[in-house]
Amino acid sequence: MLFGELRNPWWHAPTMFWSGERSRDAHLWREHLRNRERMHAEIISMGVRDVPWSSRRRLLGVILTCVTFALWVVAGVASLVLLAIGGRATRCLVAAYYLVSTLYKTPMNARMLRYAAELEVGEMNGWRLIVKATNVDCGARNHLFCSHPHGLYCAGVSLNLILSAKGLASVRATHIRLFVHSLLASAFPIVKDWVRALGFLPCARETMRDVLERGENGCVVPGGVREVVYAGRCDVERLYLKNVYGFVKLAMRTGTPLVPVYTFGESLRRVLYTGPHTTAFAW
Repeated sequence: MLFGELRNPWWHAPTMFWSGERSRDAHLWREHLRNRERMHAEIISMGVRDVPWSSRRRLLGVILTCVTFALWVVAGVASLVLLAIGGRATRCLVAAYYLVSTLYKTPMNARMLRYAAELEVGEMNGWRLIVKATNVDCGARNHLFCSHPHGLYCAGVSLNLILSAKGLASVRATHIRLFVHSLLASAFPIVKDWVRALGFLPCARETMRDVLERGENGCVVPGGVREVVYAGRCDVERLYLKNVYGFVKLAMRTGTPLVPVYTFGESLRRVLYTGPHTTAFAW
């Protein structure tokens, strides 16, 4: 069922022949292009060059994001290769790391979270957080944020809210726990320690219940992998919610208010090309 929903391998870098971006009904894609140009113009109007190295803070944010995503892709494979062909000392070090990191779960580090949030990667790259629900006050009680769609890296809610000092301030939260795939938070070497230091946790029922019952804020992206390969068509945006109701039940049982979050352009972006402007990320 999952593989039946897969699209062509170039869907994150749409071409007019495969994606249908020039078809009459590709309104969503054309709106995305207009928004991207508008955000570029706004950045230029502030006297900032729309490039990753326009400022030291923006460059650090882009590097940190790139390194995190790159480690996500290569760290697991690299560790297996080292175990297979490395020397005795290398194998012992890798095995020791896995043993220690499995027994000792890295706790959230408020200092690291604050540093990453103050880089404002999302805002520096043109994204804007709009809070329409003025009654979202995480200072008064905890909330569970439900985000859509799940893009390739789920960067929208991560960089525009959870890892954004201004985003957290807009909902009056000190931190928001993002519930991610268990492999990302428990298996992938180095990455799991980094994301846990930022407050990310495995998306498991018991873990989510404990967080909400402790009064902490949480965020879940229920579409998961299915939404990654299914959302973001040029003609229409699709969300995967069928048979995904566990987070709703959990919110009801813990008495936690649900806050819907939607990121425009999350799954309609080109990774290395932004119209006439080349950047590291096209938000």
